Amino acid sequence: MRIVRGDRRLSSFLAMRADERIRVNKSYQRSGKVWPLNAKSYLVETVIRGFAVPPFMVHEVSDSDGTHEEIVDGQQRTAALLSFLRNEFRLSNSVDRKGLVNKRHATLNAADRSAFDNYELKIYRIEDATDQDVREIFRRINFYTAPLNPEEQRHARFQGEFKWFIQDRREDFDSVFIDAGVLKESQIERMADAKLLTEIVHALIYGITTTNAATFRRLYGQFDRDFDVGRDLKRRLDDGRKLFASWGKLPGQIARPHQTYGLLLALLHALRRVGRLAPSIKRRRSIQQRATILSNLNKLAVVLAQDEEDVPSQYRAFYKASHGGTNVRFARVLRFRWFYRALTERRV
Repeated sequence: MRIVRGDRRLSSFLAMRADERIRVNKSYQRSGKVWPLNAKSYLVETVIRGFAVPPFMVHEVSDSDGTHEEIVDGQQRTAALLSFLRNEFRLSNSVDRKGLVNKRHATLNAADRSAFDNYELKIYRIEDATDQDVREIFRRINFYTAPLNPEEQRHARFQGEFKWFIQDRREDFDSVFIDAGVLKESQIERMADAKLLTEIVHALIYGITTTNAATFRRLYGQFDRDFDVGRDLKRRLDDGRKLFASWGKLPGQIARPHQTYGLLLALLHALRRVGRLAPSIKRRRSIQQRATILSNLNKLAVVLAQDEEDVPSQYRAFYKASHGGTNVRFARVLRFRWFYRALTERRV
């Protein structure tokens, strides 16, 4: 058995699939369930814009009918791309380039159609292999895929308005979270950014509460078809992101997702009153200058780095709310109040 690289133009690959020179072996392949429209549209846009698509893997087979290839990895991507080539769907509004919305393959402009047709697929071809070899390769490909965490499961299950709202905000915030030290690239790859942003949006809509995976499944489901408040929340989050980014790298004790949750909510409320957060703040104040904010955050970071017995009495409630039980409503509200003070008072 050997595996060789044999890249092909997308149009050639799809032509081979259309006339059965490339086939699907249903005896071991997973279900050929059709992807939702938003997922297919996102894949097509990825191709048109020349971004990377994971490699495909095929197996060369010889039988009484001659030689053909079978898809080992890439069945659903192939089906989605072939469906678009056949003009079987229009691109949804989930795509980032709004000029592509509602386009079929036949209605793409010449440049975009050429980019799609001539896209170079990365393809690995398995040669001189037994059926047992191929099944083992297929098993191992899927075995070494990490189990989906709750964020990845929601991303795969839901394809509606709320999912794509969070996806767009991820693109806005990811570099900011990395620069601030809140998340690492490896965490973003497993969608920790989506979890944090979903928690923040949930609080903006429903107030600060204790949350879990079921809470977020309900949120994604509730706004799967329509997310009317998305436009207002986007403006709020854009304003908050710009100021948050201007602070640069946060002190280590503050640059943690559970702290950033409270800090960003405090910032959003300080910039423009959030009705669901208002009951937690007795009196609204104007936001302080950058130097004052960073000084206050550094002060809180120093407190959090101390041993509990050394923490001054006025900070002990904040200290306890930041160590253990960080997801419960009481601790979240308390941290939110402290961060609001750090943003709006001369000193904490």
